[in-house]
Amino acid sequence: MLGRIACVLSAMMIERIESSVQADLAAGKLDAAQKGIQTLLRTQPRNRDAALALIRVVERRRFGMVPST
Repeated sequence: MLGRIACVLSAMMIERIESSVQADLAAGKLDAAQKGIQTLLRTQPRNRDAALALIRVVERRRFGMVPST
């Protein structure tokens, strides 16, 4: 059911989730950020705003690759 709810998020709700994720990442709250990211991931196949929000999160945070050993 949660997956269906995530597919109908409004643009305003997506902006709120994105802002929350950014704040959680900046504060080092990775578990909280992951929940928001998962919501955006479930939504993005059918919602362009969610897809763009994910791109902005990745772009702003500049997630680095961890070298394999």
